[in-house]
Amino acid sequence: MRKHAPAVTIAAISAIGLMIALFGSAAAGAGTPGSVDRSYGTDGKVVTAAHGLPLDALVQSNGDLLVAMGGPLENFLNNGSVNTGFGSDGISDTAESPVSGKATIGGPSDEIALESGGDIVEAGEASLADGEAALGVTRLTSAGALETSFGKAGKTIVGFNLEKASYEVTPDGVVIEPSGKILVAVNATQLAARKAKSFGAVIRLDSNGTLDSSFGSGGIARLPSIAINTIGVDSAGDVFVLRLAQPGEGVTEIEISPSGHEDPSVTAEPIVASSIGFTTNQPRVFESNGESLAAPFVGTAKKSYKAEVEKITAAGALDPAFTITPFRFNGETSNLGEDIAFALALEPDGKIVAVGSHVASGGASAEAGIARLDENGTLDTTFANAGTATEPLEGGSAYDTLAIEPNGNIIAIGGEELSENTRMILVRYLGE
Repeated sequence: MRKHAPAVTIAAISAIGLMIALFGSAAAGAGTPGSVDRSYGTDGKVVTAAHGLPLDALVQSNGDLLVAMGGPLENFLNNGSVNTGFGSDGISDTAESPVSGKATIGGPSDEIALESGGDIVEAGEASLADGEAALGVTRLTSAGALETSFGKAGKTIVGFNLEKASYEVTPDGVVIEPSGKILVAVNATQLAARKAKSFGAVIRLDSNGTLDSSFGSGGIARLPSIAINTIGVDSAGDVFVLRLAQPGEGVTEIEISPSGHEDPSVTAEPIVASSIGFTTNQPRVFESNGESLAAPFVGTAKKSYKAEVEKITAAGALDPAFTITPFRFNGETSNLGEDIAFALALEPDGKIVAVGSHVASGGASAEAGIARLDENGTLDTTFANAGTATEPLEGGSAYDTLAIEPNGNIIAIGGEELSENTRMILVRYLGE
C-alpha cells in the first residue's frame, strides 16, 4: 500500500534475487566506499525530467538500469546516459487513456521484475470496462517493446469483483517463480467510506499471462483485512507474505501453499526471489534464509524520529542477535530531526543499504540520505561518514528507491521538488 510523506515520494526496489549474476559496472572513479562515483553521469549524478514517481528499480543482465515511474519505464546505460535504444528514446510507455466501455491499463509500471530470458514484467493500475479498479500486468522485451505473445497483445487485466464500490487497487510487488509463473501482490482499499474495506491478494499468472486456475480461487488468493508489504517465494513454490504493519502493531508473516491457500503456520524456508515492500514507516526485505529486515522510524522527541533497521524471525519476533542502531543519515546523534528510510536492499555480501531522507530540526526541506549497515545491524564505519551520508539536492528531496550493482556499487534514485518542476536524480556511490 503506497503512502506519501510531505515533499517526498515513498518507493521500493526490485527483487534482490534478480540482482545476482549481472555484469559489473564500468571502472569507477577513485574513491572510498560511500563516496560518489564521479565517473557516473556528470560528476556522479544524472539529472533528468521526472516522467512520474520513481517506484522501483533493477539492473538488467547487460548492466543497464531500469526505473519504474508509475506510467513509463525508463532505461539508463551503465555510465548514466539515457539508453536511446530502449523503447522510444529511453522510455517505454504503454499507458492507455481511459476509454468508456473498454478495459485499459492506465499506469503500467509501478512494480517490475526480470524473467530469466531478459523480458521485463510490469505490474500497474488498470480499470475494467465498467470502470472498476483492476490490476494490469504487461510483458516487455529487454528493448522495451510489448511482448505480444503474453496475455492479449502483451497485456493482462485482472479484476476482483469489487461490488461496484469505489476502490483503489495497487500492486506492491512482482516475483518470478523458478517455474516461470508470475506472482503479483496487490492491495485494494475502498475509497470515500466511513469504514473502508480493504484486502490484500496474491495473483499467480502462467508464463503466457493467463490466470493460473490451480492457484487459490481462479488464480487469486485473497487475504481479508491484510495489507501486503512484501512477497517472496521458495524453491518449492510456497509463497511468503509480509504484512504491512503500523508502528507498535508488530509484523505478521503469512505462508501460502503452492495451491494458493493460507497455511496455519509459517515454516521459514530459503527465499529464492522476493519483492520489496515500502511505506513511510517500514520498508521490508526478505533475507535468503527466510527471515526479514524492516526499517521503521522511531520517535526520539516531539515531532522527531530516527531511522533504524530490525531483523525479524518468521515467527514475528525480533532477532536478539541483531543490534538495532537508530541513526540519522547526516551522522548526527541529536534527538531532534526527522529521518526516514524509504527503501532497503541487501548487498551480495549481506550488508544492508537503506535510503531515505533527513530533515534537520526546524528545517524547511529534506536532504536525500543513504546508510550502510553490517550484517549484525551496526553502522558500517568503512562506508561514507562512519556509515551514513546525505546529498544536498535542490528543493525538498529524498532517495526513494535504489539498485545495487553486482560489484557492490549503489545507485540511489530520488527527486528534487522545485517550484517550477520536479526532476529525477540518480547518484552512484562506490561500494568498495
